Amino acid sequence: MAHFAEVRKSDNKILRVIVISNEDVAANGGDLSTQAEDFVKNLIEPITGEETYWKQASYNHNFRKIFASTDGHYDPDKDEFIAPKNPLYPSWVLDTSTNMWQPPLEFPADDSRPNNGPAEDWPPIWDEDLWNSSGNKNGWIAEQNQHEGNVDSRDDNRYYRDEETLNWIVKND
Repeated sequence: MAHFAEVRKSDNKILRVIVISNEDVAANGGDLSTQAEDFVKNLIEPITGEETYWKQASYNHNFRKIFASTDGHYDPDKDEFIAPKNPLYPSWVLDTSTNMWQPPLEFPADDSRPNNGPAEDWPPIWDEDLWNSSGNKNGWIAEQNQHEGNVDSRDDNRYYRDEETLNWIVKND
């Protein structure tokens, strides 16, 4: 099956992604052809009253860098799709090598966890409020996952990553 993204002309935002049969694509110019894009445009009713165009997407990331997704964007200059930015993380920046949004601080290394615990027990998560309130020094927090049978040894503290010392420090809310 072939996938096509409907893109709004005014801002290149992806409105939806649909599936078209490979046979229809082959009969109308083939993969990545303007004829196939025109075929889809004539076949599918626009989702809005705005002007749109269609771009083929690769589910396996074989072209246009990543798979198209609703609320993402298409960059016509690079002929690539860009992942949608999560509105909960306004501090994240676009990694142009992957076209994915990344936190402004690197993900903590696996060997760096509170109390030297195993990585699966201490999955760091991004805390946008901590990032904004800490003078842009901290954003990663961790709290211990609770495993069945391990309740007695649970550490109920929340930790934040001090990016200056690279240590985990108990977070006092």
